[in-house]
Amino acid sequence: FEGRCGMAALKMRDNKKPDFAEFGKFVCSNLPVYARPYFLRFREKKDATASFKQVKIHLKKEGFDPEIISDDLYFLDPEKEYYVELTKSLYNDITAGKIRF
Repeated sequence: FEGRCGMAALKMRDNKKPDFAEFGKFVCSNLPVYARPYFLRFREKKDATASFKQVKIHLKKEGFDPEIISDDLYFLDPEKEYYVELTKSLYNDITAGKIRF
């Protein structure tokens, strides 16, 4: 999936999650398909250097496998147009090509 879809790693205030239906609707209404973050990863802390640059290399290496990542992961379901929790079953469907986006 490299180069075909994006992931956003987020650190939320007070660890509150967004309204996933409303956020998915906003993303689908305002961003072209190629610019949508299909995966959301909620982080406990912000990963940044001393000069406040984002550190992305280890996030990229980990990918989106829920068996590897302990962070909360969500996927933008292309048919429903809202974010759903990324389960192992859903991960398997994505990697097998059963879900296309």
